[in-house]
Amino acid sequence: MTVQNTNRKDVYTTNGTTIYWPYTFEIFTTDGSDIKLYETNISTGDTVEITENLTKEIDNNRIKYPTSGEPRPTGYKITVARLTGRTQGTTLSTQSFDPKNMEKGLDKLTAIAQELDETNSRSVTASISEQGQGYSFPSPIPGKILGWNNNGDGLINLDNTSAGMEATLIQQSQNATQAANNATETINNLIATAFEDDKITVKKATSVSNKPGSRRQTVISGMVDNSSGGAIFISWSGLSAMLIGLPTAPVICNLAAGYDLTCGEINYIIGFTGSTTLWTNLPANKSFLQLYIDLDVATNTITGGYTELETIYSLTAPIPPAIDQHWFDLSQFKMKRYNGTAWEDKVRLMVGECVTGTSGINSIITYAINGRITSYVMTASGTITSTHAIGTPLIQVRCYGMTASNGTRNEFSSGRIGNITRTQLMIYGSASALSTGGTASYVQYIADRGW
Repeated sequence: MTVQNTNRKDVYTTNGTTIYWPYTFEIFTTDGSDIKLYETNISTGDTVEITENLTKEIDNNRIKYPTSGEPRPTGYKITVARLTGRTQGTTLSTQSFDPKNMEKGLDKLTAIAQELDETNSRSVTASISEQGQGYSFPSPIPGKILGWNNNGDGLINLDNTSAGMEATLIQQSQNATQAANNATETINNLIATAFEDDKITVKKATSVSNKPGSRRQTVISGMVDNSSGGAIFISWSGLSAMLIGLPTAPVICNLAAGYDLTCGEINYIIGFTGSTTLWTNLPANKSFLQLYIDLDVATNTITGGYTELETIYSLTAPIPPAIDQHWFDLSQFKMKRYNGTAWEDKVRLMVGECVTGTSGINSIITYAINGRITSYVMTASGTITSTHAIGTPLIQVRCYGMTASNGTRNEFSSGRIGNITRTQLMIYGSASALSTGGTASYVQYIADRGW
């Protein structure tokens, strides 16, 4: 026999009537054991080998499938293929070389080579010019994808998002300065970067030091009220709240996650360019719910949540802590939550607070962008209670009397600002509270968390 046909498989499409599937290649067994039949679901791409309910008609060079029952419906592919056994069956029983035995062995080797060629044609192969690279696959991890490492000489597992790939490569860098430059460029180009399909992007950024004036653990960009200067990136309906981002005014958050010995600060940058309902089914009739954005760094999953306890910002842990107490550790720059037995690290940012009624949210305070707010100019008449919405205990508060005639500022005297809370402060606006040269008619304040 000669092997003139290089084909080793035939592929057909089901039509609801056909049950005979011919094959056009040579085989090397009398029982057809080297013939395989596979069925592929076209819509899903799943392929299975069929081993039952089929008949191999060797004399007619075809397979009957199914042997019984209805023909296969449309939407499937049937592949009839030869898989020659990797065995050596030639026996030279005499001192001479029997041509028939030699030809049979060579035919089988040729068929095996053809099958390997066909298999390789469906495989991923490197260019013939490549040398020295490592093409071994890493151990599989669910949800990951393959990509080149930072040196381009080996394959590694990467997170299945553009942001995750970038974060992995930055983290692997052995050059701290280069990592810092990459992180800075990531933040600077965040708005110009294409967001994911869900209009949310997550990026990890490490840097040796922050830029002057930059802030961590805060919303660093978002919509503000032109009149009051306050943030307005959270809206609500019923007992649900929505974070509002726009392509022209994205909500960009910096979530601090501690420090790194090589690169310094570790931050996660989250950007929203669309409206995202992060808080649903909030409990009714609550006088205080603090809203947060949570990031699962293992999966890049973003969720919203709430706590009924005010977050503590301090260098040391509160004692004794209550279950679900949040504490932002200013020594490590990490958010932590007490689970009843221990403090667990969280990549989590408090962005506002609300009061709920029986069937809906009564009011929401959206925390100030960058932990700082400059108020609008207020007409002062006696005592003014004003909302600063910093969301943390204040470190710095300055209050000015604004002279209506020439706009000069005169800072308030000592002791004229009081009753400072997490979101409000009280201004005593009598004429005696102003330094010489000011008037009591116009007042403005600047509130800053100080870190």
